[in-house]
Amino acid sequence: MPSVDFAAWVTPNLEITLGGHAYSCPPRSVEQMKIVLAFAALSEHNIGVSPNAPDASLIEIVEAQTEDLAALTLGHEIYDRMIADGVDMVSIQRVGYYAMTYWSRGKERADLIAGLMWAPDAKAVEPDAPKARRRKRSGPPSV
Repeated sequence: MPSVDFAAWVTPNLEITLGGHAYSCPPRSVEQMKIVLAFAALSEHNIGVSPNAPDASLIEIVEAQTEDLAALTLGHEIYDRMIADGVDMVSIQRVGYYAMTYWSRGKERADLIAGLMWAPDAKAVEPDAPKARRRKRSGPPSV
């Protein structure tokens, strides 16, 4: 019986290059994704992307976690390798947050949020804030 190569139809690894090192993070398991999605829903609400408050069951899932978000979203092997490679904790946390968004919402959303949050000149990627209209004065200026 011929075999079918299914590689083109499965979720690819998240490939990360950081500090001269390459990391290949496999997709999260079904059980891990339940936690990742709970974190993503809470995060999106907290940063104002989603106006709806997460369901209480999602909050319970997040509050029950003792594992670092980056260890969960990257996998313990990759997380431990980053620490061993001397990557600073802020960068590891950012990569972990990126991975959370990547696994839950896709690469485009992860790239967008990362750019908004961590671009060297964040103002360059933030949308223009609406400006208040100035009222026309009908009389002479006050002194």
